[in-house]
Amino acid sequence: GICSHHRPSGPHIMTLYFDHAATSFPKPPEVLAAATEFMNVAGVNPGRGSYTLARQAEEMVERTRRAMARFVNAPLAQRVIFGLNCTDALNMALHGVLRPGDRVLLSRLVHNSLRRPLLQLAERGEIELRWIDPLPSGLLDLKAWEAALQEEPVRLVACNHVSNVLGTIQPIAKLADLAHQHGALILVDAAQSAGVVPLDMTAMQLDLLAFSGHKGLQALPGVGILCVGADVEFQRPWREGGTGADSLSSGQPDLWPYFLEAGTPNLSGLASLESALTLLEPGSLLPHLQQHQQWRTEIALLLKELGGTVFGPTTREESIGTLSFTLPPFSPHILSTILDTSFSIAVRSGLHCAPEAHQWLGTAPDGTVRVSFGHSTTAEEINALKSALTAIAQSQTS
Repeated sequence: GICSHHRPSGPHIMTLYFDHAATSFPKPPEVLAAATEFMNVAGVNPGRGSYTLARQAEEMVERTRRAMARFVNAPLAQRVIFGLNCTDALNMALHGVLRPGDRVLLSRLVHNSLRRPLLQLAERGEIELRWIDPLPSGLLDLKAWEAALQEEPVRLVACNHVSNVLGTIQPIAKLADLAHQHGALILVDAAQSAGVVPLDMTAMQLDLLAFSGHKGLQALPGVGILCVGADVEFQRPWREGGTGADSLSSGQPDLWPYFLEAGTPNLSGLASLESALTLLEPGSLLPHLQQHQQWRTEIALLLKELGGTVFGPTTREESIGTLSFTLPPFSPHILSTILDTSFSIAVRSGLHCAPEAHQWLGTAPDGTVRVSFGHSTTAEEINALKSALTAIAQSQTS
């Protein structure tokens, strides 16, 4: 089951943390211990030597790779690629599968990690890019995607599984089916859903699945994961360099995962990820998600009573524990500052690296306040947040 761990004591930890959509905090003690232990015992370059320590390091990396493949039911473990972060994994996918003249369909709700590289490719004339707006609910407009797929040949459809602004869980399996019916690949940014919503790459028919280790998976920062379908062909590697294999070749080895993994990996991050995966059984995610959905609903109802505006899904089943809102007369920045300085509550304010989503919502340029829950969030913390919001709103009427 999901690890239930206590918040460490000390003045620097007293802040109530509601920015798990950015990174989980605090990390489980087991995860921190695993990273430290590995670096003390076998923190050497994997696969670069035949001595025992190098083999131990390589074994840890491959154990983590296999565990990650099982966690998301990826078709081939050797096509589970470790990179720097989710942004790196997405760039790896885009530059690997896209060719000059390709057409790409992109959800309006995506994060800058998908938006910026695709906009740059489009501005250079390498691809044609078309935005697809969601339904008013924030869910994918599958009819609009299907119509766009029918109009012209499309190489890639790209969307995020869960919006980091709205918390919306998208029907990506249905989108994948539509994409394949029209000969397109699907790339899914699962940064917000990995470790939060059960993922089954094979059942969902996903060609490319990218996410990071430091959010819902609770590992240390610095590890990104790209899972590549068995039949997906890459035009070129994302980077070239040392692999410890086929050193005489002038190019990157064709053998996966070395084709996409150049240079020394983040060993402490991977050791932490291996540990984190032992704490997160896919079957245990649903009860935790349902608790977060309940808390999200409670806070949304309170905000409406206080005169706030809540953005995103209205039903629990369509969301995770991420909620964006505004509470007049306070700007998002001012409200988050009050929560921080007066109540020691950390929330996010602004555009959340998703400017297109805020343009669509009509919340640009100030954005929204965002609260997001994690595995370590407690009911007491939720009650403290609700009390703080109530006090702030009532301060305007007293």
